[in-house]
Amino acid sequence: MGWYFLSPNRKLFFPGISLSIIIYLLVNIQTLELNYKKALPASGAYNYTYNYEFRKEIADGIKSIIKNPNEQVLFLTEGGINYFLPNPSYSRYFYPLPLQRIALNPGLKETEVYQKTLQSFLNYKGEYIVWQPDWFNLEFHPKLQNFINTEFVEVYNYNNYQKMKLLQRK
Repeated sequence: MGWYFLSPNRKLFFPGISLSIIIYLLVNIQTLELNYKKALPASGAYNYTYNYEFRKEIADGIKSIIKNPNEQVLFLTEGGINYFLPNPSYSRYFYPLPLQRIALNPGLKETEVYQKTLQSFLNYKGEYIVWQPDWFNLEFHPKLQNFINTEFVEVYNYNNYQKMKLLQRK
């Protein structure tokens, strides 16, 4: 807007505003990009090597217990570890978002997909559950929590950067 008053013929008002916006955005985008890059090494969350190493460590621990790579497993995880294990998923959902998302939206409990997924998990007859408690909070699902607490026991616990548990049927 300041360029309007500096322009002798007052025709640079709109181009001046546009140019000012473009410069502002470029400076802010570069600043955001620099801040993003600075955050990566410290957080480890997006550091590929770090993520790979700890997930491989978790998978190796789980594979030392689940001997059969064809054994169907119920995964209550955000999905990352699932790629490191050869076992097929019991659920059609690679990570159980229909249940996990009720933490943010309790109204989802009334949906058909929530009810069907919960019932499917309650009918699980398999031997193992891989559970990531810092991603999938069982307290939001009392029936599932009761099912797991009465039918399964913890046989592996990884509690470093990420929490991961392997539960085995009693």
